[in-house]
Amino acid sequence: MATKTFLKEYEQLVKFKVFYKTKNEGKGSALRAGFEKAVGEIIVVQDADLEYDPTDYPVL
Repeated sequence: MATKTFLKEYEQLVKFKVFYKTKNEGKGSALRAGFEKAVGEIIVVQDADLEYDPTDYPVL
């Protein structure tokens, strides 16, 4: 399944907001755009390589 197709499914969920950039400008640009739109007290960035273990999030 293509990433965009996968994300289209998440757009329908209440707790998810998906934002698309018209041009690929790299990870840093994507993070900055996400931080500008983020709401809430806690923001977690999880890379696909699972550098951080998601099971550690409750401890944080």
